[in-house]
Amino acid sequence: MPEPVFESEPMDMPDDLFNNDEGLVESNPFPEPRRVTHRRDESSRQEPRPAIGGEIEAIIAELQRNNRGLILTALESAELDYRPGLLIATFAEDDIFAKRVRESGALFQSLGETLFGQPIRVEIRLGGAARTAAKEASQAEEQREMERQRLHGRAMQIPAVREFLEQTRGEILSVRELKN
Repeated sequence: MPEPVFESEPMDMPDDLFNNDEGLVESNPFPEPRRVTHRRDESSRQEPRPAIGGEIEAIIAELQRNNRGLILTALESAELDYRPGLLIATFAEDDIFAKRVRESGALFQSLGETLFGQPIRVEIRLGGAARTAAKEASQAEEQREMERQRLHGRAMQIPAVREFLEQTRGEILSVRELKN
């Protein structure tokens, strides 16, 4: 059994020995040092297991606690699904985020050991709803750009607009359709 640990060493002479209310010496000027109970090793402490259904939140919280911002950013751009021992990350395309998560297999294995008592394997998938949403957003952006170019061309056909731009050396930054 290890030797007991004391919180502080006994003092030689207390500073307030004669400074009590009656000016008398205290009965015991040297208090006994307090014993501190033997502390358990922090690494042997059991973390509570995440509730079923909260595995993804537990993984994200552990990544935040370990200051793994790049992995967190990568996971934000993916749809996540967890099955025992398997984290499925579905990305819209095979970009740098998918590559970063793919290369972090060892991190997720140790995370799984810490959180769930078994390693986590990461599976990267491409497509799904994320790909469809990204594709729709891209198409909508292309349509807005085409409409902006069409309106810009119509504005440049007006002689007064062309003359004003030539005299002021200006440019058209934004064009919108007038409501009737």
